[in-house]
Amino acid sequence: MDPVAAPTTDRTRIAPLTPPQIRQARERAAGARESLMDAHGAYTLAVESGEVLLCAGAVNTPQILLLSGIGDPAAVRAGGVEPVHELPGVGANLQDHLSTGIIVTCPQPITMFAAESLGSVARYLFGRTGMLSSNVAEAVAFIAPDRGTPPEIELIFAPVPFVEHGMVPPPGHGLTIGVVLLQPRSRGTVGIAGPTAATPPVIEPGYLGDEADLRRLIWGVRVAERLARSPALAPFVGAPMAPYAGVLDDDGLAESIRGNCETLYHPVGTCRMGTGDDAVVDPSLRVRGLAGLRVVDASVLPAINRGHTMAPVYMVAEKAADLITSGR
Repeated sequence: MDPVAAPTTDRTRIAPLTPPQIRQARERAAGARESLMDAHGAYTLAVESGEVLLCAGAVNTPQILLLSGIGDPAAVRAGGVEPVHELPGVGANLQDHLSTGIIVTCPQPITMFAAESLGSVARYLFGRTGMLSSNVAEAVAFIAPDRGTPPEIELIFAPVPFVEHGMVPPPGHGLTIGVVLLQPRSRGTVGIAGPTAATPPVIEPGYLGDEADLRRLIWGVRVAERLARSPALAPFVGAPMAPYAGVLDDDGLAESIRGNCETLYHPVGTCRMGTGDDAVVDPSLRVRGLAGLRVVDASVLPAINRGHTMAPVYMVAEKAADLITSGR
């Protein structure tokens, strides 16, 4: 049985708090009487020991802390909140996997363009077969420009055009080779623009702030273009499909990447774990300088991993459970 998905048999020691109840959870700064703010749909978890586990993700967790007066005093005051507990790292160190790639037409009608047809839907509903049984990302590769070095780029092959985060219906049959930057050097921030969670957080992702990130994405696109011309794929590759403009010089490709890159939805790092002054939580996931408050989500990862972030977040949750049950 999958221990992550398995239902728990004892729900008496842990209970979810809805947003209105979050206001009633005392934040743990010494002598402070402020409360953790309504996260506008986010949840924390309270355990019988009185601890609060903040698990709202790399965007909403720093937002909640800042709204509660916990963070860099200047950033807290910028949102109209009075500082309660100084932690300069709250909302800093934002990292994400940035994606670009190539999209081409397919001269053969064999892609997932027809996945939503009635026949395809019926095959999936009655037999769990057909195009809708695909995970779309049919093949991946982790590649590095230099032999023997850690991967810098992930290539994701999808037998369908993937345009504007998949929100734009494709015009016809096509293929995508996504190019994902695995360990960006650029850093962003999450802040607040108002004193309540009704005001959305201010997200400054800082994408491509370091020129090295752009150079690595250019290299990754060149690899994808070579794959598209390979004997195995060439019979299935037609003309470029927007927003991919086809093979360009480096300057043109850089401009295209800047104008069309997308998030892969892997934000991490905004409440980084560590022991230095910029750390928000200690190695036991406890918010530094506060009692009874831990953060358990992707925001604690000090550096983004060279892969997708789901498994590391599972690991963080499993470790948090061990720490709490053992009283550490």
